[in-house]
Amino acid sequence: MSFFLCLWRPSGRAVNATMREEFARRVPEHVAGSVRWVGEGALWACLPENAAGGAVDFISAKAGVCVGDVRLDHRRELVDALRVSPVDAADHDLILEWVGCRGAEGVRDIIGDFAFVVWSSARRELVMGRDAFGVKTLAYRETTDLVAVSTHASCLDGREAYDQEYLADFLIGAGPSARTVFAGVSAVPPGCHRVYRRGSGVTRRYWTPREFSLDGALLDDDACRIFHDRFRRAVRDRAGECGTWAQLSGGLDSSSVVVMATELARLGEIRAGLSGVVTFVDTKGGDERPYAESVIRGCGVAAHDVTDFWLWQDDGEPAPRTDEPTAAYPFFARDRRFVRTVRDGGGRVLLSGQGSDHYIAGSLAFVTDLVAVGRVRDAVRELASRAVSGRRSFWRLAFEHVVEPFLPGAVRARVTQGWNPPAYMDRRFATRFDVTGRMPARAAALWPRGTRFRNEIAGFVDAMSIGLDRGVIGDALDVRYPFLYRPLVEFCLRLPAALRIRDGARKWIQREALRGLLPEMVRTRRSKGIIDGRIEWSPERERPRLDAMLRDSVLGDLGCVDVAAMRRAVDEARRGNMLGSGDVVNALALETWLQVRAGRWLVGCPADGRLTRDAAGERQMVQRGPRR
Repeated sequence: MSFFLCLWRPSGRAVNATMREEFARRVPEHVAGSVRWVGEGALWACLPENAAGGAVDFISAKAGVCVGDVRLDHRRELVDALRVSPVDAADHDLILEWVGCRGAEGVRDIIGDFAFVVWSSARRELVMGRDAFGVKTLAYRETTDLVAVSTHASCLDGREAYDQEYLADFLIGAGPSARTVFAGVSAVPPGCHRVYRRGSGVTRRYWTPREFSLDGALLDDDACRIFHDRFRRAVRDRAGECGTWAQLSGGLDSSSVVVMATELARLGEIRAGLSGVVTFVDTKGGDERPYAESVIRGCGVAAHDVTDFWLWQDDGEPAPRTDEPTAAYPFFARDRRFVRTVRDGGGRVLLSGQGSDHYIAGSLAFVTDLVAVGRVRDAVRELASRAVSGRRSFWRLAFEHVVEPFLPGAVRARVTQGWNPPAYMDRRFATRFDVTGRMPARAAALWPRGTRFRNEIAGFVDAMSIGLDRGVIGDALDVRYPFLYRPLVEFCLRLPAALRIRDGARKWIQREALRGLLPEMVRTRRSKGIIDGRIEWSPERERPRLDAMLRDSVLGDLGCVDVAAMRRAVDEARRGNMLGSGDVVNALALETWLQVRAGRWLVGCPADGRLTRDAAGERQMVQRGPRR
């Protein structure tokens, strides 16, 4: 992930050297020691030393100032609409001209991955903009006569307590919000802009997946052609540079990216093909290499494996101090190996297959909608077909999609997983933040009848940013997501269930649109690669480390969890009772991240019990609550 930090004083007074020095001390480790300050008067920016002319830049002109992390998809459209910018104008110049002319409302028309700040001289307003899917991050902190904005929330942390409402949302898997893990530091949510006029700021959403309706009139051939064309452009706009690599799991999505990039290079539509691919291999959870190798044989690209890494593995280096917690944070040893593999091969740009699961796959929620509008016979017919093709119990499917959604709330709370907070969450903490009412499954129950399918997909898209590559991989590589090309997403949001789920397989339109490019064993596969084997094995393998972590729990100190109940949940996971274990691993990931920042993380080999405090850590102030 690229980095920038911007300081602005609404009063117009100068940002002085003392202010700059205070924030310079918080620059993240992966860029510290190679930054420069640029600006004048009331607006200054801190950038990596080699940032000029790249994705991160600072542009000052008569129209104002633009600083940000930007990669545009529709440059030509912006150039044509502005009629004043040269064809080779930098992305930041185009954004400065566009927002300067149209104000904050113009952010909606910008398509790409971006997080920027624009000061418009004519409008006398400051605009922050973040892309629709939150590929780029953007946080801000407001104090008396100072607005500090950055890609990294930790740069803005005033050494205060953590935001406990954010922690509550993280523990239940809620989607992104205007909060960050640091109290007093806010986020510009995906698809939003924030504008300051006369010193006062307001955040508005400019894009939402809920504004798109299903289009039952789409024909198969037309839909496949549109999908193919938009996916083709998505990959073309993100590849074509020397040093572009891709993550290849052997699944449908990553394979689609690799074969399309290879096809574009063969046709000369991009300057260079992929320099290499990397595959995560988990021999305990199911080896996906036969699928990946079928893609590699057809593409002729150099392939590398990162094999059998596990959660909390010690690789001999200090645990990384990343900007925010993620569910995948304990895989930092694996991710570091991944980054070294790519960078040692000259890679700087990484193409990821993430994204399509959220809006192309669909679900059987459309069956629930059929029942809601009285088409019970059609619903039963669909369930019977899915039960046969998927070798699943018809009665279980019927309960999940025909019975359970229409039960009274009190009954659903007793029989439905995900309707109640985790058992290890501290009751007072849960009551304080109304965690029960915030559970994503309960929110879904409020959707109008007959709209479950559409709203479920929109909800997945809204939550998409929490699963993107942050931290170790995002800090070291420019990660790009072809499936997050906005015109492609917007088209797919209108697809009815019949174009998503057919013949017992999901993502029908993607499979058909890429027929002839994808190897048949990948195109027709119905299984999905998983890493559950290593995840299930890790808590036992790292028992001494996790036991020590829970004896000195930061989440316990903060009053977020009942530590004794947390230990019981971890023991249940170790015994193979994986029901709800995803919540447990999520909580342990958050605990791990907090431990590292608090200087409590233990390093060494857990197998022989030699664990010592990580000297690289630094204690973070916490609000201490009752220990359990």
